[in-house]
Parts: sequence; structure tokens; C-alpha cells
Amino acid sequence: MSHRRLALTALALACLLPALASAATPYRSPQQILDASAASDWRTPDPANLL
Repeated sequence: MSHRRLALTALALACLLPALASAATPYRSPQQILDASAASDWRTPDPANLL
């Protein structure tokens, strides 16, 4: 493979990566994650086992 073809291939891949990254899931804030959790995901800590 010639150096020019290799460079063009690398350039094409570099141009495609941002398009693939935009398909990622949207950012969720910590508050949104906590709001989406069920009550069964939480437990009451044992007071004798705290620092």
C-alpha cells in the first residue's frame, strides 16, 4: 500500500469517527440516575456498622 493511500485511508477514518461518536447515548446527570432508581435499589444501613 502506498504512503498516499495509507494517509488517505487514515484521513477517511478520522473523519468518520465523530459521526460514529454522535450515536452514543445522551448524558444522564447523577440526579437523573437517582430519580430513575427503584426503592428496592436502596437499603437502610446498619447503624452499628457505620464509621
